[in-house]
Order: sequence, then structure tokens, then C-alpha cells
Amino acid sequence: AYDLFVDGLDMRVGYQVISWGVGDQFNPTNNLNSLDLEDPLLFGEQLANLMVKLDYNFKDVWSISGVLVPVFKPALLPESGKIGLAAVDRLPFVEDGLRHKVHAEFALSDTMVGPTIVNKAIPVTPETSFENMQFAFRVAGMVLEQDVAVSYYNGRIDMPQAYLNSSRQSNEKICNPEAAASTPECKHASIQTDVYMHYPRMQVIGLNLAGQIPLDWMSKKLTALGYRLEVGVYLPQASQIALIQTTPIAIAPAGEYDYGKYASAGGRRPEVVSDTPFAKWAFGLDYTISRNVYVNAQWVHGMVDEFGAGDW
Repeated sequence: AYDLFVDGLDMRVGYQVISWGVGDQFNPTNNLNSLDLEDPLLFGEQLANLMVKLDYNFKDVWSISGVLVPVFKPALLPESGKIGLAAVDRLPFVEDGLRHKVHAEFALSDTMVGPTIVNKAIPVTPETSFENMQFAFRVAGMVLEQDVAVSYYNGRIDMPQAYLNSSRQSNEKICNPEAAASTPECKHASIQTDVYMHYPRMQVIGLNLAGQIPLDWMSKKLTALGYRLEVGVYLPQASQIALIQTTPIAIAPAGEYDYGKYASAGGRRPEVVSDTPFAKWAFGLDYTISRNVYVNAQWVHGMVDEFGAGDW
């Protein structure tokens, strides 16, 4: 619907992809649509979702946009994601001490019991409710012939984060299927783990700049140098994890794991995501050398599956 109620107010309802970022394939301010990572050759694509979008255009080059997303849709992960289930040494704990402690216990349990195996990875999506709706706002326009946009997003990360490990000791014999028949690699027991994952809340404050830098003052033969800058400042919700042994294990009794001094402040369960703000960005330059040659260079900080504050 165009010019709804007043001139310049447009509304669009339906499945759509809303791209507010200016980066090339890496867009830390595009959070309304979840990522489609199923095909690596189509990296950067996003999943359409049901949305209500309002745009109000005023003063020719300025606009205000608001978007409401009633149902959360998580990222579509590639088939190769199953390989990650074998990497049980990649522990999600924020506390270094706890991570080192669990690493040492893994080594001990492998000797006394057998390997630790991820039996299931279970994503738990938020229920459809008014509280779980995502929304975003953006103001966009032009300053000194340069495109400028500021945005705000309130929703969830589309990549799953672990919040519960449920482990049990299995005394069934398991063998390496790739080992030779003459020299089978077998263990008479293992620790089977079910990993439950969710999608923590987050807020993102975004800034987008794009335009051209004239170079004709250096030489009339030089065309303008294009630039783009996209920055997202993430305000994540803290998320903890519970480690539960449903049966006694050689190195731990049944019940919840004893986190000891490595539990988060106040005696809570250890964090996998802290509420420390962090930033992702993409900064790029592009230049047209000739009619058939175009160069684009981009610096990206923060990959699509990275979430949380860390080292520079």
C-alpha cells in the first residue's frame, strides 16, 4: 500500500528480505532476516520471513522505516555442520579456568571410561508470542552527497548457542567405522551427550555509510574511489549453561556438575555468552580501473557465527 493515510507512508506485508547493510555479503546490521548458509556458493543470502514494514519518506532524501517480525526463524545451517559435533574439545564456556578443567577431565574420562560423543544436538526455538516478536527502526538519508543510515534492532541471534548438556555413561561397545577390519578400534564404554541449544536475545545499534571520494583533483584521468562502512554494536543477553549427568560417570556423580569457583558471579551457572557489548564491522573500498576491470577490497571483523566479546 502506497501513501497510506498520509503522503509518503508506504506499507508492505508478507514474506520479504530487508537489506539495510552496505557491506559486500558481510552485513552486521542486517539482522531481521536469518542467514541461509546451506550452500557455500551462495554465501550471504538470507531467508525471507513474514514481516510488516512501514516506510515514511520526507524531505526528498530522508526516510524513517519500522519493521515487525512476528515469528522468529533461525539460520539454515549447512549439512557439513554435523562435522562440528565431533569437535567436543571446542568448549563454549567464557571462563578460561572452567574450560581448562573440563579439558583435563575429558582426557581422564577417555582413559577411564571412553570417548565423549555428542549424541544429539537439539535446537529449541522461542515460542511464537508477543514478547518474542522482533522489531527494528532505521533513519536513512544523505549528507554531503553521502548515504547515511542509523538503525536499531531488537531480537535474537540466529545461530544456536548451547544452554544444556545432558550426559550419561553408556557401556555399549563402539568401534571406529573407518578402522581396518584387521585392526578394529573399539571402546567398551563412552559418555553420550545431548546438547540443547537456544537463540539468546540481543540488541544491535547499526551505522551505515557509503559514497564516493573524488580523485580528479589528483588527475583528470582518475575516477572516484567508492567506500562503504557498516558497523554493528551488539548488546547481547547473557546466557548460562547447565551440565547435567543423568547417570553416574567414573569422574562425576549423577546430578549437576560441580562448577566450583568457576561459576559466574553470584553462584550462577557458567556463562557461554556474557553481556559485554561488542562490535562487528565491514569496511570496503572499490575502484573502477577501466570499463572491464573493477577492484573491491573489504576488511571484515566478526564472522557470521561469532557471538560475544573477545580478543581484538
